[in-house]
Amino acid sequence: MIYWLLITVIIFLIASYYLFDKEILAPAVVLCAVYVFSIICAIYNINYWGMNLHLNTFLVISLGILCFIFFSYICKLFFKKTKNAEKISIKNKEIKIQNFKIIAVTIFMILFAIIYAYSVRKLAQSYGYTEDYTELMAEYRENTSYGEDSLPGWINQFNKIMKAVAYLFTYVFVNNVIVSKKLFKNIKYALPFIIYMGASLFGAQRSELLSFVIILLTISYLLMARYNIRINTVNKKYVKRGAVIVIIFLVTFSSVRGLVGRQNESDTLDYITSYGGGSIELLDLYLQEPIYAEKFGEETFYALTNTLSKFGITEKNDTIPHLEFRYSSTGILIGNVYTAFRKYIHDFGYWGVFIFQMILAMFYTIFYYKTTGNNKNKSAYDLKIQYYSIMIVPLFMHSIQEQIFSSYFTLNTLVLMFLVWIWYVILIKYKFIT
Repeated sequence: MIYWLLITVIIFLIASYYLFDKEILAPAVVLCAVYVFSIICAIYNINYWGMNLHLNTFLVISLGILCFIFFSYICKLFFKKTKNAEKISIKNKEIKIQNFKIIAVTIFMILFAIIYAYSVRKLAQSYGYTEDYTELMAEYRENTSYGEDSLPGWINQFNKIMKAVAYLFTYVFVNNVIVSKKLFKNIKYALPFIIYMGASLFGAQRSELLSFVIILLTISYLLMARYNIRINTVNKKYVKRGAVIVIIFLVTFSSVRGLVGRQNESDTLDYITSYGGGSIELLDLYLQEPIYAEKFGEETFYALTNTLSKFGITEKNDTIPHLEFRYSSTGILIGNVYTAFRKYIHDFGYWGVFIFQMILAMFYTIFYYKTTGNNKNKSAYDLKIQYYSIMIVPLFMHSIQEQIFSSYFTLNTLVLMFLVWIWYVILIKYKFIT
């Protein structure tokens, strides 16, 4: 059955590619592509896990994707401009940030990264594990993820500030490399996000590395399309460069597992395919032995309900955000990520798949065409592209786990967007010294 699922989703991918005018970052194309990747990863482990995909899993994934494509196409008909979007000349579109601002920001990032890493290590050492670094970080992850321990609130708030700076400099770096075609000339713009990635790894936040790669690839594609480059040329360049970046990332993602407390000792290919494909098998296991919500949206709206509870609007959601671990039929521990579909079914039944796929399709497709449509903003820095690159991360993660409703539709995301705008005003818009 899983091979039929792969064939079906590949057909969906090809159809979406042409339905959405060969735009490889159109939301429907992205969704199909990530599921093709996860299904192939699952097939790689089919004998190791004793995998036998059931019909209900096939229907949930295939019909869920088809639902997304359908509503995405309907939105395209209404929101894509019938005329070609006005292209912006690439000439004189380098983004200049004054050197003293770059130096000040870099110093701030370094100082906070040191404080952040020290705070993480201090909290981790309080559990008594000090000899082995991987074991130390594993204990830190266990206690902060499943217990009540956490870093001081002010450090978490400063971490948001660092993240906003890193995302803005990612945009500036990519834009200037595309415009000038010079990598090392713009390396100074890469320093803030390199520092932030390093701090995130020492804080056992490997997911930030994944988010960064997605944001980097998204900004690259949208900027190449924005600067008067034909779509076929964009696709060829994007696929070549993207493939290199993804390969480097996958190797790095596996290599740094010890830094973030992952104690899995399998080789790189086994580790990556287990991470990328385990969600397919876990969804299948869940659908055969499902558990359902006791409260409205307890998994899907976890972060939102917790935020509202702080203002006394709702009761506190006592659900642990990390889902239960499951084993394969061969006794192998696979993990606890179940694709996005699991939370929709858990909270709202099979109708949840239809409802939330429809909402996602409309949200991402409208956002996409509003971002790539006729551009009245002629400046080099476009906040719409910046915001879209941040919000598309959960769509890339759809085949792994649900994020958009359970993690992104929160006050924290609004704060992050606001901080990005603040840094744009400080670093780019206003020149304090002439």
